[in-house]
Amino acid sequence: SGAVNTKLTPGGGLTGSGQRIKIAGETGDAVGFFFVKDGSQTSVAVPMTSVLRNDPSAFSLIIPALEDGTYYLEVDRKSKVFLKEVRRNRFPYPLTVGGGDGDSESPDEV
Repeated sequence: SGAVNTKLTPGGGLTGSGQRIKIAGETGDAVGFFFVKDGSQTSVAVPMTSVLRNDPSAFSLIIPALEDGTYYLEVDRKSKVFLKEVRRNRFPYPLTVGGGDGDSESPDEV
């Protein structure tokens, strides 16, 4: 439909697409997906065991337990070939946990 969902359900699924979003690097490099709370800028990491799909152009993950509020999804990745440091990219869509105006009963999409 081309519509973007804005409501997150902890324990539910999240699928998305982008360019060069595959998580690469060692666990100690602090790579992965993170939900960053708007305002406080605190982040909640998604365990790699909760990442169901990790492709260069698509991902799927299980949403961790999050407090009510607005979050942004960020991806930290490191390529063993091209990048010497971790790069963090933020998806531009605000996502809401709790009392928001989400319009989806299906898994969330970014």
